[in-house]
Amino acid sequence: MTSRNHSEPDTWDGTRPAWGKGVRELRKFHDISQKELALKAGVTQAHISRLENNIGSHSVAVLIRIAAALNVPAAELFPLSGGTNGEEAS
Repeated sequence: MTSRNHSEPDTWDGTRPAWGKGVRELRKFHDISQKELALKAGVTQAHISRLENNIGSHSVAVLIRIAAALNVPAAELFPLSGGTNGEEAS
């Protein structure tokens, strides 16, 4: 088991989904601030900021609440690896 240095921010390394870009785009599309989204989703503005900047880890439960606050299906926040509907592109 490897340990991580929690003082360094997590960044997109190609192995974890980058939720942040999609959340930011949806938030801006709905014309709401990070603070408004945080209030609707029951998290802090700092949590939304970290998510949008791909810092740290975020639970599925929080992502589902954020999707609900943005009035989109939770699947909208889960990037696909390729193809459509999770199918590999050929």
